[in-house]
Amino acid sequence: MRGWGCSLSILGLILCVLSLTLFSRSIWRALQARCAHAQAIELGKDTTTEVIAVDVGRSCQIAVEIDVQSDSVDEDRKGGETAYKLRYNFPLVYTVRDAEGNALGRFTGAARWDQGLRITRGEPDIGATGGTARIQHNFAKFDPPPSGKIKVDTRVMPDTEYGAKARSVELKVYDNVTRHARSLLSASLFVMIGPILMVIGLVLFIIGAVMKGDEAPAD
Repeated sequence: MRGWGCSLSILGLILCVLSLTLFSRSIWRALQARCAHAQAIELGKDTTTEVIAVDVGRSCQIAVEIDVQSDSVDEDRKGGETAYKLRYNFPLVYTVRDAEGNALGRFTGAARWDQGLRITRGEPDIGATGGTARIQHNFAKFDPPPSGKIKVDTRVMPDTEYGAKARSVELKVYDNVTRHARSLLSASLFVMIGPILMVIGLVLFIIGAVMKGDEAPAD
């Protein structure tokens, strides 16, 4: 039993180390993403980029960064402190095309305060009555065409729900983007299973040691 306990503890330790490795690799790869194109766009108007050269080795991703000013806030009270989030909803559509104009992917939705992956740029200035913040929305990743040449048609519409204002809007195209879903899922499973196996192994080792001590002949 002590042998089983030792083996399970070692396996649990290996899984914990492996989960840390997967998390670290995902973070490192995320930092390798490159902004291949950035372009200011005007709210409510159709915009088509020039032909953009992207790396075909990994995925690409569209992002929209908006400098938001809103008088509507969401209050989050925890531990006696109140945090405020600007509320906004800017509908948007975009289509990614190859250099010949063939559609590679489309999105119809919104850059909204409570949806999708959001990254706050700089220091937001938000209080109980509203404020300002620069917020980047990252959308679905996609595979670039073999030619490595794409164009993006974009339109971001005004916020008619909360009345927020977009002081500036910038379209960004990232390349060298890694898909992390499988690695993060595996790392999450390993980090949950690893400690459990270590505890079970330790318990079995202790029980085995006690049982062997009881079986030892008395002097």
